[in-house]
Amino acid sequence: MKPESQQKMKNSLACVLPAQKTKNAETLKEIALADCRNATVLKNFGLDYSFRGKYTLQEACKEQNLSLSDVKYKLYAAIQLPRVYHLRYEEWPADYLVDFIVINHHQYVRKSLLMITELFSHVPVDMQRAYPFILQAGEIFQRIAIAMSAYLVQEEQAIFPYVRFLVQATQSSLPENAVHAGCIKHRIAILEIEQKIVGEDLALIRNLFSNYVLPGGALSVVAALFQALNDFDDDLQQHVHLENNILYPTVMKLEKERLRPFVPAPGLSALVTLPEKTAGTLF
Repeated sequence: MKPESQQKMKNSLACVLPAQKTKNAETLKEIALADCRNATVLKNFGLDYSFRGKYTLQEACKEQNLSLSDVKYKLYAAIQLPRVYHLRYEEWPADYLVDFIVINHHQYVRKSLLMITELFSHVPVDMQRAYPFILQAGEIFQRIAIAMSAYLVQEEQAIFPYVRFLVQATQSSLPENAVHAGCIKHRIAILEIEQKIVGEDLALIRNLFSNYVLPGGALSVVAALFQALNDFDDDLQQHVHLENNILYPTVMKLEKERLRPFVPAPGLSALVTLPEKTAGTLF
């Protein structure tokens, strides 16, 4: 389509866009959850709906110097395409989603951390001199590897068992004081801080690798590194999207609706003050 024709189409769609609920004040999370085709558009523009899903569309576009009207046009155009089959994660029970995340994402992350670390170590010295950003990216990736290894353990040993317990608690006649609402919120707040750091480091690598566009004349090991990092980036964004935008909001809502409020002891931090442990209580 010619540029002038495209512009005319944009102008003609101006009155239609609000009806598609692609509003400036909508968050990236809301836009991505509304339709999987929206998520693809956001990713193509480099708009992070996983780690930075709380940003509004207008804020995110301004921060990255993107044309808000161009993004909205692409979002509108995307939903005119045939809807492709996708997994409806938002309809899954929380415990089922947890199992999926562990099997599909956690196992992949652990394997990828080892593989990518090994690929960085096999880049020849002359290639490191030719592409000095590779050495810098390797140091950043080591930070990601350390943080993600601890992150996965925290989820699998504390957060996810509690999610499964919470689902069980809402389906059975456990005593009302078996657990207090609000426990998971504080744990998730800590994870979100760690996620933010990992997301920023991943963005640095993405920028250093020019969005994983392979430079000419690169050896096969460098090509493999570029592809592995690209795949890891894509998987981690989907991984965090499932947790931040679907699983954790669902669990906090479930906890709030079914269980009595958790009130920290006077003078103690809510991050470390947890209810007295009872039979079956995981926190």
